[in-house]
Amino acid sequence: MKRSWGVLAAVLLALVSAVVPAAASTRSDVFCRGNAVGFPGKWGAVSKSCSFTSPPQWRGYLEVTWFVEAGTQQRGCVDGRMASVHQQRPWQSLGCGKGATGRVDWPANTLSLLEIRVKSYNIGLAEVTYEI
Repeated sequence: MKRSWGVLAAVLLALVSAVVPAAASTRSDVFCRGNAVGFPGKWGAVSKSCSFTSPPQWRGYLEVTWFVEAGTQQRGCVDGRMASVHQQRPWQSLGCGKGATGRVDWPANTLSLLEIRVKSYNIGLAEVTYEI
């Protein structure tokens, strides 16, 4: 009986642990990585895991790559924006599906947080990993 509780605890721990796909964990060009969760048909909490400072000679946007865990049936829509103290900026779509790369407007010479939100469009949650 004690052994079955130990096995059950190990299985539950594995299920609730955040898993980063192997392809993502080996990339060396990632500046910052964060996670966000979306609910079916409803936006989840805004994730603010990454901040970024753009240099004066900046291209005007930040590229964000996002994906769900490989091998799952999760699908979602992801929006991003640059956080602002003075006024809320509009959300910009970064795509829908199992993963994509999108752009968030980011003026030159600016320090701010990247805000990401996710909406699941299947029955369960959509847990997204995003990278800049």
